[in-house]
Amino acid sequence: MLKKKNILKESIDNILFSCSDCGVETYLAIKKTEDNHKDFVYVWFNLGGVDEKMWVKIGQGNKKVGRGWIANVPYLLKDNLKLHDLVRYKTDEKGITRAIIKTN
Repeated sequence: MLKKKNILKESIDNILFSCSDCGVETYLAIKKTEDNHKDFVYVWFNLGGVDEKMWVKIGQGNKKVGRGWIANVPYLLKDNLKLHDLVRYKTDEKGITRAIIKTN
């Protein structure tokens, strides 16, 4: 993570972009590494048709359902989310853990 003029930015070396056709495949490949990251869950965020996947530090619950804090600096969703935002999440029947975000 980089800090420049009091703005946090994720290092470009820590960002993986994938095409929409292989988004699920890429997500699931990274999600398989969750066991290497104690107390973290890999979560799929979608706001306004924009997808971003980020690590969340589990605060309550487990890797299937709970709530925790965003552990990455959002890149695509930076106007809506920020590092350490509290989010809820739940894993669906396909094994994808999705953020539960209420919008007005």
